[in-house]
Amino acid sequence: MLMSIFVAVTVPAVVAAAAIGLRRVLGARERSSQGDSTWSSLAIGLAYIAGQAAVARPAFPPVEVTDRIPWLALAATVLAVAEAVWALAPWVRLFGRSLLSTLSLGLMLGPVVSADDLSRPLLGWLTVTAVLAFLAWLNLWALERVGRGTDAFRSLIVTSSGATLVLLFSGSAALCLLGVALTVSMAVGRLAAWDRAPVSGLVAGSTVLTALVLEGYIYASMSPWSALLLAAALAGTWITRMEPLRGKQGISATVPGTIAVLVPVGLAVGWAAASSPFE
Repeated sequence: MLMSIFVAVTVPAVVAAAAIGLRRVLGARERSSQGDSTWSSLAIGLAYIAGQAAVARPAFPPVEVTDRIPWLALAATVLAVAEAVWALAPWVRLFGRSLLSTLSLGLMLGPVVSADDLSRPLLGWLTVTAVLAFLAWLNLWALERVGRGTDAFRSLIVTSSGATLVLLFSGSAALCLLGVALTVSMAVGRLAAWDRAPVSGLVAGSTVLTALVLEGYIYASMSPWSALLLAAALAGTWITRMEPLRGKQGISATVPGTIAVLVPVGLAVGWAAASSPFE
């Protein structure tokens, strides 16, 4: 297990740092926000894919639901790169992300929806789950649109860290390792970017995180309350848009915003620990 954790940390960290480092070497004289966004998207997406390949190599063609997550990460990375390269209009980006969210929900919930013994209550729960997941994506989109993408990215790292612990307490070591790989990919991508948060990494990061939480809730033993708290956690980022924090930058806005996200994340982890199947 310790070796698996070491691999889940090391592989995505090296890939993310190498990708952003390569950008700085190749484009040291031609820095641009467009170029940075492209390489940041590639760094985070490819780092996670490499991390999952190292700790839980996916089958091809996919057999288990987990095997589908790298393909979602790849699709999200391609979309994020397209947004950065072509500077797509807001409505085009929203349409593209809506298609991505629909694809993600279809791939992750498809095996349950297509089951012959699907009951009406279960269908209702799945519908609610899909709606909540879509609202969480829409929340990130709105934060990015109002200029709080950096705050949203930091909140996504915090939420991913909490989701990793929730998955551990829920009894899924494999999903926990994938959570570690995702968190490290985003964290190292942020550190390696130095002065500019890789906001474009929101697309890949949120897609993979949603997939992990959905798998943990639907197919593993994650508590529905923990899943709900994780989905709602990112809404705490909006506190930075309220008075008296509105317009503030730096630590005076970072600390309250982070605390507002940490509260539901902490509750999700505590709930998972209290209801853990392990002593």
